Amino acid sequence: MVILDTSRVTLVKPGQTYVGKQGITYGAGASAETVGANKICMNIMPMPPGARAKAHYHKGIETIAYILSGECYVYYGDKLEHRVLVRAGEQSFVPAGVMGAIADQPFSKDSAKAKAMMAAEGVSGFEITIDHYNGQPGSDIAQAIQANLAEIGIKATLMAA
Repeated sequence: MVILDTSRVTLVKPGQTYVGKQGITYGAGASAETVGANKICMNIMPMPPGARAKAHYHKGIETIAYILSGECYVYYGDKLEHRVLVRAGEQSFVPAGVMGAIADQPFSKDSAKAKAMMAAEGVSGFEITIDHYNGQPGSDIAQAIQANLAEIGIKATLMAA
């Protein structure tokens, strides 16, 4: 990655990429990794069809996303219970300390359809165990999954690791 530092202004040259913690390949921009930014992040994040960023906290970092083309949902909240549709030419701002995830193909929850699909296959309620990280956001995500599964008759026992 080519970075020119003139002690106060840092230039990030285009063309460099890296795979971020969210599982997306970024075009290098201004971030902690590239310029030592400690409060803001602005990378180039292509979202190919079907791509989804892993849920993550914006710990100590404010993030601005500008959508060049297409649209995507930005999910946010402790259990990703909120979302906003961002279209080409629009920007979204995610404050520090907020949990978020991005998906280019919005989905909707349909518990009745899930139950009907299970019934059509002869599957009724059953029990599973979910191992998860014993900390945030792992615990909140596991609890949200557990609640969603309960709605369709699946009992999930959580096992923190």
